[in-house]
Amino acid sequence: EQIIVNEHPIVYRRVIEDNTYLRLVIQLNEAREFTFTLAGLQMSYSYDKEALTLSRENVGHVISGDEQPILTQRTIQTPLIEDCLTLEIFRDTSSIEVFISGQETITTTFYEEEKNKDLIFSATGNAIIQQLDIGQVIV
Repeated sequence: EQIIVNEHPIVYRRVIEDNTYLRLVIQLNEAREFTFTLAGLQMSYSYDKEALTLSRENVGHVISGDEQPILTQRTIQTPLIEDCLTLEIFRDTSSIEVFISGQETITTTFYEEEKNKDLIFSATGNAIIQQLDIGQVIV
């Protein structure tokens, strides 16, 4: 079943746990931007910039190193394949790995102050989620 995403957020409550796997295939030819929040971590794809940004800014404890300013997000250039973005996401207790269209990878660590288990989608324009699989990784 396809899910049409626009400026009205679609919220799935309490679906994200530690050790969660997600697979998303999103058609973006009618969307300028697609944003989703996975247990507090925000990811957004800009159609115009062909870039995916992963932010841990609103997740919990600030993680800082020697860099100034403190880095809270990462952006990676990644063009769509046939106007689709395919994401495979592994989230454990303190890290997330995102595999993008079988070509790129982006990761980050985070330390939550409280567990957020929601998955939220929104878009500027119309995005179509063609596939959404959510499962638990058994360790």
